[in-house]
Amino acid sequence: MYSNKNMQLRSIPSILCSFALLMCLCFSCSNLGYEIHITNADIDKRLATKFPLTKTYLLFFNVILSNPRVILHDNNNRITLGIDVEVINKLNKRPKLLRGTVATTSSIQFNNKKGELYLRDFVIDTLLVDGLAEKDRLIIEGLIEAALREYLAHMPIYTLRARDFKRGLMKYVIKDVQIRNGALIVTLGS
Repeated sequence: MYSNKNMQLRSIPSILCSFALLMCLCFSCSNLGYEIHITNADIDKRLATKFPLTKTYLLFFNVILSNPRVILHDNNNRITLGIDVEVINKLNKRPKLLRGTVATTSSIQFNNKKGELYLRDFVIDTLLVDGLAEKDRLIIEGLIEAALREYLAHMPIYTLRARDFKRGLMKYVIKDVQIRNGALIVTLGS
């Protein structure tokens, strides 16, 4: 009996050490983030379901945005969005159709409550429209910018999948959003 008690007393420190090690491991794991990798193709696929977009402005201009293409930039954590553009100018007796492309650069915003990523702070980098008179450039650029801001402000470019929420990620909040190696990396943590 004495040897059993002695063995039990000797095992208490090892049990306490094991418990302390387990607690440290659990604590350090709870501070680790969970990364979600989102590629150009993932975003393009999501955006393709939301386009084409047609908006009418000032009763005389129809703006049609289609075929969105995303480029993720590693060096500045911004996204370039290329879009085909059609503008129908109904100011003349014969409506004039202008076609071209626009490239915008924007930042990324994450909505923790909905698990959604949005594009914000658009800057139009290039606007190439065949037959666009220079005097009309500012008007057309303004219409396109208004359409993008209005539409994309309410349309997420990516939403966390249901299986991510089933893993318990709903309790996580955004820690970081970066673009690395051509992918958008969203880091969630508690």
